[in-house]
Formats: sequence, C-alpha cells, structure tokens
Amino acid sequence: MKFKPPFSYFVVEEESMMPTYKPGDRLFTFNWSNIHEGSPIVFKEKGTCYVKRVTKVEDETIFVRGDNKHKSAVMAPIKRAQVIGRVLWAGR
Repeated sequence: MKFKPPFSYFVVEEESMMPTYKPGDRLFTFNWSNIHEGSPIVFKEKGTCYVKRVTKVEDETIFVRGDNKHKSAVMAPIKRAQVIGRVLWAGR
C-alpha cells in the first residue's frame, strides 16, 4: 500500500472553477478525508491534476464538474483512487 500524506499543496492553473477558485490561487487539500457530493477535490487524470466539484458518488466512481460551465470541459467519471484530496483551504 502506498503512503498518502495528510496534506498537499496545489496552484490553480485553469478557469474551470471560477469564480470559486481563480488561476494562481493556492489550494491545500486534506488527503485523508471522505469525499461527499458538493466537495471540491483535486484528482489526477493522465498525469495532470485537476480541481473540480463532486456532483455524485457511487461506490468507487465519482462524478465531477467545474463551477464555471463556460470554461469547464465535461469530464468522464473518475475512480476514488484518482482523488488526491478534498480542498481544505484556498488563498492567493
């Protein structure tokens, strides 16, 4: 089993979560948290980290989308194992 640190740090690089999070915002995630509908999360897809909001959780499958419907691409459902953590704090 791979060790997962309790916290991680990210910088927002895209506009898909505006106005909640803007490019350049710093995010801290809590990586040992349960994921619930409505939670903003950071996850990894094909080597890239994304921040999106959870819209639905079905066992090991998580459905996500960005808050900015005009700038957010439709994402396929992700697996729970792809989740890095739930956003705990954001700032500039």
